[in-house]
Amino acid sequence: MNVLGSPDPDFMREEEIVLFSDSVAKWIDEHAPQEKFQQWIAASSVPRGLWNAAGEAGLLGLSLPEEDGGFGGDYRHEVVLMRQLGWKGADHFGVSLHNAIVMPYVWHYGTAEQKARWLPRLQSGELVGAIAMTEPGAGSDLQGVKTTAV
Repeated sequence: MNVLGSPDPDFMREEEIVLFSDSVAKWIDEHAPQEKFQQWIAASSVPRGLWNAAGEAGLLGLSLPEEDGGFGGDYRHEVVLMRQLGWKGADHFGVSLHNAIVMPYVWHYGTAEQKARWLPRLQSGELVGAIAMTEPGAGSDLQGVKTTAV
């Protein structure tokens, strides 16, 4: 059941997804408990080791193919991770940007050389993916960027 009290769709109640959700919840309890996360929010930073631990647990690259270093899952796995982080108050981690935006960009649009160079290091947590774009009047609102290239 989600925060609105409505039942999850059938595809989120499949046994594999439920088991994965339980394992993600346990990982968060172990590596990012509420009391620690509140300290990290106050410091505006999570420990660097949390990224490595997430990589070791297979939580980075969830929806990328296994042959490219990912978990081999689909977007439901990303949703499970995001939901569990939110439910446990650990949603400031930034892993959803890393997993669901940055890594797929590299996978979809990178050359074979770029993929080989970046994806394993993003999957392991050695590197942390981020987006940085701005222009006058847009700030950090990527949808507000008006510049185009021809």
